[in-house]
This record gives sequence, structure tokens and C-alpha cells, in this order.
Amino acid sequence: MKRGGGAHKGGGFERKMARDLSTWWFNDPGYLWRRPGPGTRFFKNQPHRHTGDILPQADRRLPYAFPFHVECKFVKNLDIIKLITDPNKSFINKTWVKAREEARNDLDVMLLVKQNHHKELIFLYRQTYVKLGLDHEGSKIIFIERPTDYNTDIVIGFAWAFLKKKVNCAKIYFDGTRESKTALGS
Repeated sequence: MKRGGGAHKGGGFERKMARDLSTWWFNDPGYLWRRPGPGTRFFKNQPHRHTGDILPQADRRLPYAFPFHVECKFVKNLDIIKLITDPNKSFINKTWVKAREEARNDLDVMLLVKQNHHKELIFLYRQTYVKLGLDHEGSKIIFIERPTDYNTDIVIGFAWAFLKKKVNCAKIYFDGTRESKTALGS
């Protein structure tokens, strides 16, 4: 890639993920959009109530709301090993903490990351992972955001391709009768 092409690379990744997330959650590739940057005409005079890099269209109502603050990052090297050896200096952990701080209180944080020449990864809080009905499935990367509160700060990462194939996640997420499982793999 040419020097200075990072914004183009990141913007393309956000557009792709907006389409993919929209298809996964709403079965409609056009419902979620990349957050418009400065000078764009979409949402120009109305502050959007949703936070994150990917937003639902304000003028369309579908059966399930989009309950996520999505942060997207496409980088040259994620340096996954640093997540294990020095988590406080890890790009993923720093990005996660920043997204959590920027997220609206009622939205679940979702971090989508991609490294050059590799597939996309997604990171969610364990509670969100369970609410999506994924408590027993897939290979996972697990880290603790803040070691002070083990129960609420566990973050799980896994391949986006795995979640993309799941159907009815919105219904499972919002189903109040579903039993919440507290332990991974049980």
C-alpha cells in the first residue's frame, strides 16, 4: 500500500464490516452504515444517537435494534502475542479500553480488527458472547481487561467468519427467557 493510504484502507474496512454486520443482524446489507466523516452530507444537521464507527440508519425500524458500539481497526500488525506477554501495551487491549470509554452506556462494545493478509477478528465481553448464544462454540482468545473484577471484564476474541455464519443472533440476544450461562464451556 502507498504511504498515506491508511485512511482509505480503514474506510474500506468499515464499509465492508457495516455491510457484513447489517446482513448478519438484520438480513439487509444496507441498514448499517459507516459513520460519516466531517463534511459528509448524511446526518449533517442531526447528531446521531448511536456511538461507534458503524451506525444504524435513523429512519428505518426493524424488529430488533442494533445494540452494539462497533469499533473497527485495520492495521499492519495486531501483535497478538503482546496480548499475552504484555496486555497493557497490546494494541487490542488499548483499542478495547478506548472503545469501552466512548461507548454509550446501553450499548455492548464490539471490536472488529483485521491485520494485513489475515481474516477479521471480533472481540466482545463474555456476557455479550453468552447473550448471543455462543457460550460453547469456536476457538477463542480470552483476556481480562481489568484484573480487578474477574466476572465482568473478561473479553473474548474469535474469528468474525464464525459469528457471520450464525443466524437468529438478534432473536437470541433479545430473548428474555433464555437462561444465561455463567461459565464458559459448561
